[in-house]
Amino acid sequence: MPSAHLVARIAMVRTDGTAMHDHAISNFGLTNVATEDNNTTTVFRGQRPSQ
Repeated sequence: MPSAHLVARIAMVRTDGTAMHDHAISNFGLTNVATEDNNTTTVFRGQRPSQ
């Protein structure tokens, strides 16, 4: 399994322009890497490490 390090911050807003909010992904544990859609998409699957 290759190693991966992911930290992401996603800013979201409702389609009517209200309710601005953020989501964050950190401490991502890679469990699987797959290529899909005729080799045009790479999917990284993971899970939150147990605490």
